[in-house]
Amino acid sequence: MTSLQPQESFVQAYGGPVPRLQRSTNTSVAGSRFEQPHLHANRELEEEWQDRLRSLQQWICELLIKNQQLRMSLELATAAELRGPGDCNL
Repeated sequence: MTSLQPQESFVQAYGGPVPRLQRSTNTSVAGSRFEQPHLHANRELEEEWQDRLRSLQQWICELLIKNQQLRMSLELATAAELRGPGDCNL
């Protein structure tokens, strides 16, 4: 089998040449003279949302840590109450 067979079958099925994929004029190099303005705006918007996401993830982690600390303090306080005021052993 040759590598052209899928293209040939496409031509036969659809009656036209297989369109070639064109390389995007937007290269991965920031500030390229080919870069379109809306792509730059989209990239800035995406970076802003990524920053917001990281910030929210950090807040969630801090809240989870604080929640765990409060839960452990509550368990210690509850255990101390159950033992009674005269028992000082932890």
